[in-house]
Amino acid sequence: MAKPKNLEQLRAEKEQVETQLAQEQHYCDLHWSKAGVGKLTGQYGKSASLKADVPLG
Repeated sequence: MAKPKNLEQLRAEKEQVETQLAQEQHYCDLHWSKAGVGKLTGQYGKSASLKADVPLG
């Protein structure tokens, strides 16, 4: 069984995951803006689903 992670390791891992998520969201925002759709936000400020007739490729 793997050794349990300490609090410092968990915080570092959380920071890395949050940074990666922010980068991926930024990439998606750029992709949608290039497609001419713009950014929509949902109830909690997260990206919402956009029009289905917009090609993703």
